[in-house]
Parts: sequence; C-alpha cells; structure tokens
Amino acid sequence: ASVANSDYKFTVADNTNESTAYTHSYDLNQTEFKGSFMWSPNEKHLFSIGLNSIYYQLDRGKVNPLNAASEVKFNDLGSEQALQSSIFLDEKYQITNWLSVYAGLRYSFYEGLGPKQIVRYTANSPYEDQNITDTLNIARGKKFISYRDPELRFAIELNTGNQSSVKLSYTEMTQYLFMLSNTISITPSDQWKLVDYYITPPRSMQYSAGYDYEFPVAGISLSAELYYKFAKNVEYKDGANFLSGMNIETQILQGNQEAYGAEFMISKTGGRLNGWLSYAYSRSLITVDGAYDWQKINKGLTYPSNYDKPNVLNLVANLHASRRIILSSNLSYSTGRPITLPQEIYYINGNKYVEYSKRNEYRIPDYFRLDLSLTLEGSLKVKKPFHSSWMFSVYNATGRKNANSVYFRSVNRTVVGLEYPAILGYKYSVIGTTIYTITWNFKLGNYTNE
Repeated sequence: ASVANSDYKFTVADNTNESTAYTHSYDLNQTEFKGSFMWSPNEKHLFSIGLNSIYYQLDRGKVNPLNAASEVKFNDLGSEQALQSSIFLDEKYQITNWLSVYAGLRYSFYEGLGPKQIVRYTANSPYEDQNITDTLNIARGKKFISYRDPELRFAIELNTGNQSSVKLSYTEMTQYLFMLSNTISITPSDQWKLVDYYITPPRSMQYSAGYDYEFPVAGISLSAELYYKFAKNVEYKDGANFLSGMNIETQILQGNQEAYGAEFMISKTGGRLNGWLSYAYSRSLITVDGAYDWQKINKGLTYPSNYDKPNVLNLVANLHASRRIILSSNLSYSTGRPITLPQEIYYINGNKYVEYSKRNEYRIPDYFRLDLSLTLEGSLKVKKPFHSSWMFSVYNATGRKNANSVYFRSVNRTVVGLEYPAILGYKYSVIGTTIYTITWNFKLGNYTNE
C-alpha cells in the first residue's frame, strides 16, 4: 500500500507580439492511494486484486497582460476537482511450460466535484457564448457528473521454442485526465484537463501481436510487433484558444481515432560492438464527423493526428575499442509531424481573412540528429582509492536545425515601391546547433569491468 502526492505547475510569458503578450499560470495537484494484494496458491496461478483512488485539484490558472501595450484582458480560467477510483482483479495462469494466459478486469469510477459553474446551451446549436441559456452553480464538494467504465485485459504468451515466443494481447483503457495544447502559441504550453459535463472520457481498445527470437551464443535478439488501436478522442477546433475562457467545450470536439503500425527491433548485448536498431511504421488518423456542421472538423474527412509520424528510425552503437576506450553513437530520424498551413489572404469589405489548408494537410521538415561520444577510462588497477573516466560528447553533430514547430506572421512587404500583405513562415528550433560537452566521472572504490 502507498500514499503519494504530486504537484505540477508552470508559468508562461509570451511576448511574441506586443499587442497579444500575456502571462499564464497553471497548477495540477493530485493525491493518490494505492493498495494491492497478490496470492499464488501454486506455481501455475498468480492472482492480484487491488484498488486505487486519486483526488485531483486542477487550477487552470489566470491569464494576465504581460505589459502596458498588451490588449489581453485578465481572465480567470477557473479550477476543477474530481475523485477517480478503481478496483481490479487479474490472474496469470501458466497452463503448461510453453503456454500462459493473463486475464484481468478493472472497473473505474469518476466523479466531478464542485465548486463548478455549468452553462446550458440552446438545443442542437453550437457550444458558443451567445447560445448560453442558463447557468448552474454547483456547491463545493457536490457531485455534478459521474462516469463508470469497465476495462478488460487479456493476453496469451506462447513459447514456440527455447529461444522464441509469440504474444497476443487485447487491452481496454479509459482516460479521465487528458492533454490540451495551446495552438495559438509558437511554443505550445500543454496543460491537463479533466473530463466534465460536456467532455466524456476518452476510451481506447488495442489489439497487438508480437514475436521474439534470441540467439544466445551471439547475444542477438530480434522482435517484431503489430498493433491496431481504436479510440474516442478529444480534438481542438480550428483556431482554438484554450486561454480564452472557462467553458472549454466551446473550443473542442470529440471524434474517433484509429492507430496502427508495425515495430521491429534488433539488439546485441555482447561483444566489442553492441547496441540496437529499431524501426517503426505507424499511423494515427482522426475523424470528427458529428451530426451537425459545427460538430465536424475538416468537413468530416479523416486527417492525420498531431502525433502521426509514419517513419521512426533509431540506432545506438557502442564500440569497445579497448578496455579503456569506448566509442558511442546515437542516430535518430522521424517523419515530420503534420501541420495546417495558411494558403492565401483575401479581403471582404476591407477586412483581412486568412484561408488555411485542410487540417494537418502538410508536415514540418523531417527530424534527424546524430550524437557522438568518446569515453576514456582511467587506470584499471584493482586496488586504488577511486576510479574515474572522461567523456567527450557531441550533441547534434551535423548541426541540423530541426523544427520543433512552424509559425507564421502577417506582414506588409514593399516591392518596387508598392506595399502588399504577405504571410511569412518561420521554423522554430529548440536546439538548432552543435553542443560539445566534457564530463569527468569518478567513484570511490575499485574498478569493475564485465
């Protein structure tokens, strides 16, 4: 049994544009109790039973103007409280020495608690401030919404030989706390949000199949896995601003997400040259197609999610040139994440409008990074007061300016004496240069080398 408390908070100051400069604070505090009991009546059965409960206190913070020139208005985004509890029971059954089965059931309970202000909207109309018809004020500690969700889990492991095995699994999950990303900021400030009166819990079902094979003599292992996941997801509307008000349902919609892919990995643990190579092909697609036009995103057409990166490749290699010299490298590559781009500017009655592409129709540049390091071990004498080593490393050896995001500014450009509006795009790189480091490591006692 255990009791834990955690607190996560941040403050953001955004002065990208003087007229929209703002500060925003945020705080998420949670207190959790966990308790579990395991019982093994014999070597073939292992039962587990347990419960846990989490009390959330979430303060979405306050938005303030950053300076005197800012036109941002003070806005208190409000606070939220909720109690999430669950009980679970599972069993692992070793049927034979080559076949084992795992099955489990988890049942979760969620209750949103006051104080809370809930607004009502005109029936069959968009969730917008002008459509509010009534407001309900929930007293502190009073329940205003509850959810009950069962979650099944099942897995089979089949040993097909002394060095190989096959695994099949099915998993259901319910999420009462999910992530929101502020899409109006160059450097998005992700914040957590609890489900509520209008936002139902995201729920997923995932199927997977995997195969593993080991070559004991060579110290090499191979693995492959296929998966498919279907989920009810939360998506932000076009132009959503999560700092604009308390009624977050005015900024988001809920739709369906499909994710599928294949992952492959080869690793070597022994010998002078060791490391691993992995490759994953994966897709993550979202469809938000409600009954009304205001309940659709991308006109109801399927589009890539923000985390859709079809190709991801990682390579880690370590060469023990001698007992005292180790060369290491780390190579990472991935497809650029999707992005929605502005395509044109047009005017209606003197007002400027920007026309955007379909949701996530384009992608930022692909990500590539190469890291290198050289480790020099000190004296290998058995008896000595301490052992030390030097490490020389190069982060982002190619100096590539990998784009973390792409943002745009509307400006006026002058060509041949004529001024015309334009939209300029910029790549934002968190670390767009090469970083060199020297590290001295030491430990008391003798040197140990495998």
